[in-house]
Amino acid sequence: MHRYLVLGLCSLLGALCAAGHGQSVVELRGDKCPLVDGRPFFAVGMYSVGAENLQMLAAAGFNLVHTYGWEGQAGNDWGKYWLDAAHQSGLKALVGLYRPHVKAMQFEGSAKRIEMYRDHPALLAWHTMDEPAWDKDTDMGKDYMPAAYQFVREHDPTHPVTAVTCHFADPARFENAVDIMQADYYPVPPIPADWYSGTGFRGIKMFVDNWRKACGGKKPFWFVCQAFDFSLMKEKSHQIAEEWKRFPTLDELRTMTYTAIASGARGVLYW
Repeated sequence: MHRYLVLGLCSLLGALCAAGHGQSVVELRGDKCPLVDGRPFFAVGMYSVGAENLQMLAAAGFNLVHTYGWEGQAGNDWGKYWLDAAHQSGLKALVGLYRPHVKAMQFEGSAKRIEMYRDHPALLAWHTMDEPAWDKDTDMGKDYMPAAYQFVREHDPTHPVTAVTCHFADPARFENAVDIMQADYYPVPPIPADWYSGTGFRGIKMFVDNWRKACGGKKPFWFVCQAFDFSLMKEKSHQIAEEWKRFPTLDELRTMTYTAIASGARGVLYW
């Protein structure tokens, strides 16, 4: 049911969306929405999308999609079918890089992927990493994030680089590693827990403000809204507070979406 709540909400945003159907020409304009094929592109996106759901999302008003196959597989050939399907559905796509190679700063495989897909009409941006500062087993992105950014831009100067962050300090940490900043701040329910900040919906504006300060208002921000139940994504051994064992309501989804837009986000995505 909650999938349809998100679909219904995003159809309300259809007037903000402009999904191009030809070769992607992406132009950044400071912190404004990028231009895609000459038209402002306010991203309305969904993470973890299979090819079988692309047409449904396009019909609901989405214009941007992502699949974790990119980050989880070193090979490249499989991705053409998914990108072709996205293009045929009138959708743009985020193409990720294989995470173990990015963290190790071994970019040979990434070079092959970029070369293979940089001219694909569905490509909107390269997605280098998800929540780098959360990974305590690496340098938390201090070195590999700017290295990945420079590598991608050298091999494809025509498409922007994006990444998802999760801490309020991340905008300052990774300002030099993205062209478009994303943050996946999840406020539902707004009740403190022992491993959560408990700042509620106001944390959305805090992220946007932190990014605006870090980049000097020169780069756009996309907000990743919570569209999941915490208890369905954590290991069985992890203790989940009872009040967290539910999906966001439609009102909460609206609040996240419109708070992000009112705060200055140039796109909203759902995870």
